[in-house]
Amino acid sequence: MNIEIIVLVVLAIFSLILTIKFLKKIIKTIAIILTVVAVVVYVLFFADLGSSSSGSSESGGKVSISIFELRDRYCKSEMSYRDSIKCNVIVLPIYNDIVKSHDSKELESLKNNNVKMLLAMRKSILKNKKSIQDNLKRINGVDIWEDFVRDLKGSELFEE
Repeated sequence: MNIEIIVLVVLAIFSLILTIKFLKKIIKTIAIILTVVAVVVYVLFFADLGSSSSGSSESGGKVSISIFELRDRYCKSEMSYRDSIKCNVIVLPIYNDIVKSHDSKELESLKNNNVKMLLAMRKSILKNKKSIQDNLKRINGVDIWEDFVRDLKGSELFEE
């Protein structure tokens, strides 16, 4: 009887070890598959940004995501009150920050690489967001920030 219990315990331990090894392989395989899928989605998302199209969100087109093109869109000689706020309070501080923090070679590289441009814009937006929102609150224009974000959501950046 003692030998049977010992054999059962040894078999249980052996099967437990095999099960753990099998589960490790399954988990590792799933992790690799998820990593590959994440990389593919990342590449496809940013590769889609390479196609440059312009238009306005009102006409159903895509808003460009370059800070230079946003400046051209919102900072025209003739613009609405809301666009002038977007220009002076949102776009120009981001534009000026990007221009100040990059030399001419880097700016040219940003113009030619949407991923780098997005990263530079994100960094500048995060850096300036508090002052932008404070200025918008001061002039009762908080909804203009939401309007600006809605415009960006119509861009290639947020295309599904």
